[in-house]
Amino acid sequence: MPFGFVSAEIWQTIATFVRGKHVWDLGAGDMNRARMLHGMGATVTAVDKERMEDVHDIERWKGTFEFLLPYLGDARMEVACVFWPVNRPCGLGDLVAKADRVIYLGQNASDTGTAAGGPGFWSEVSRRRVLAAVEHEKNTLIVYGRRADDKRSLLKEEAAAYEQWFPGLIEVCEGGV
Repeated sequence: MPFGFVSAEIWQTIATFVRGKHVWDLGAGDMNRARMLHGMGATVTAVDKERMEDVHDIERWKGTFEFLLPYLGDARMEVACVFWPVNRPCGLGDLVAKADRVIYLGQNASDTGTAAGGPGFWSEVSRRRVLAAVEHEKNTLIVYGRRADDKRSLLKEEAAAYEQWFPGLIEVCEGGV
């Protein structure tokens, strides 16, 4: 479940990128976000390591991200949604690398002491094109496209995540990560 307030602008932006798409809700938890994504017109596959509620028209995969990787093989994901991803290495970076689009919602760039996403996740998404970004004091939404051909500057949220995982790295990098 996302922490804090999620603005109408954030939900509207998410809806724009999921309508009519096959969306993987990675870390589905209580299935609330999976239901919302389905209500926005997406076909949803929910993934979580814990047992999930059976919800009509939403496919469920129980297992860790590392467990899911071999089953996907060479298959691609149309859209991967990660809302407040775990802030430890867990295979999420390798999994979202299979997605054409990645929708992230979390918060690293505030003084609340919260953290979202592990090093593999941030290493993967920071190499992608940014299609949309909406900052709010409680949540930041970033929609990523495919990998960019050129390096780009980090967004505030990405820089804050890098500082947690790779202290001092941002100061020595030139031209983006």
